[in-house]
Amino acid sequence: MKLIYAIYFFLLTFIGLTQLACKTPNPAILNPAAAALEGKWRMVSVKDNSTNIVTAKPSTITGNVDITFALFSSAAGIMSGVTPTNSLNGNYSTGGNGALSIPAVSATKIIETTWGQLFLDNITWSHDFIFNADGRLHINASTNKTLIFVRQ
Repeated sequence: MKLIYAIYFFLLTFIGLTQLACKTPNPAILNPAAAALEGKWRMVSVKDNSTNIVTAKPSTITGNVDITFALFSSAAGIMSGVTPTNSLNGNYSTGGNGALSIPAVSATKIIETTWGQLFLDNITWSHDFIFNADGRLHINASTNKTLIFVRQ
């Protein structure tokens, strides 16, 4: 009888260890840059790279542009958020060297503020992202604009 229990114990241990060894790694580990992108971000300025003019949110606008990135694989996820007057969502993908693609954004249809429109006009033209030394997220667009965010 002890032999049966020993074999049973050995088989359970073997199966348990092989199941743990075969687990797929966490997607965040596979792409650390994409993992760092995850979370909630608030747009604080937009830089025009051709003129070096930086535009901050006008004090007359009460709402913010807040977006949240959530990974669902090692290189793709869902972006959701709000502008001062609308809510939005879309898919995104990341790649090597900070590549970022946000091909389309769906938003509600309330007349947008200039601040919200500045975001919507540029976010779907994103081509890469970087984090500067103070942790700000810079999303560079092919429109020659950089959207700058702080973590919330």
